[in-house]
Amino acid sequence: MNQTEIRGDDPLAKFKELIKSRRFTDDEVMKLGDKLGRDLVGRAQENTTTQVRRFYNLVRSANTQALAKDADNNEESTDEIVRIKLRTLQAQVTYAAARKTISNRFKTFFDASLDRIIGSKEIKKELDAFTTFFEALYAYFYYHAEQGKQPRR
Repeated sequence: MNQTEIRGDDPLAKFKELIKSRRFTDDEVMKLGDKLGRDLVGRAQENTTTQVRRFYNLVRSANTQALAKDADNNEESTDEIVRIKLRTLQAQVTYAAARKTISNRFKTFFDASLDRIIGSKEIKKELDAFTTFFEALYAYFYYHAEQGKQPRR
């Protein structure tokens, strides 16, 4: 089955399959941000907008640091610094999931994304693309979370 034939209602499974062969900023991956954001709201109460925003900010900060260090260091040492930072972020998400302040589905999303970035030969480009995707995902997540809070008329 090729990636365009992926079926099913699970946006997380589809996301994991798509990022095996596509960049985070690929149009099909970007369009999945809405469904994935809704899924992360609808499946677990642990995913608060504050917690998801916190991890988005940490990813954005890591991306900014990677771009800044790229100008200062050689390619190899910058990649290693980025890998260490991303593994630390994975540990923080694991800790948050254990404390039930973030859902296991969010952890699965985050782990799959960071493993894809860390395994890439172009780690800084992939981190930058993921930062863009995560920004869109957070916007959709926030929208769906707020819609769920509004009283029905």
